[in-house]
Amino acid sequence: MTAPDKADISAQWDATLALCGDLLPYLAELRLSVSATQVATAMRLPNADALRRLLLKRRLPPFRVLRDWYYLVRMLERAERGEDLGAWSMQRGDYADVYYRFVARLTGQRWGKLVQRGSAWAKAGAVAAWAPYVDET
Repeated sequence: MTAPDKADISAQWDATLALCGDLLPYLAELRLSVSATQVATAMRLPNADALRRLLLKRRLPPFRVLRDWYYLVRMLERAERGEDLGAWSMQRGDYADVYYRFVARLTGQRWGKLVQRGSAWAKAGAVAAWAPYVDET
């Protein structure tokens, strides 16, 4: 079996984000403290379990899996535009270490290595992490 090409990964990424639609504005700030409960409340759902059911119905991954990989890709896109993660996080009043630990927890790799690999690599990782949940038809 051959690995999916860049265009296929990009198409899968875009298709998954299209299913997210109304959820994405709540992830736009890339705040690691954003929880399923907060997003459910903002979307006028009764609770996090209702959000879980909505994601399941849309054949999307669980909130945390979706959020974390989405954040990683967006963080790497910022890095590709020349934004420094440490400076960016401090401007927001956050500790840079929180983001570096997040990256290490999610990928098992250091931020510098991921910057070298780029957002296309992260999109491939996201598509792979989301694959068990996303409808491939």
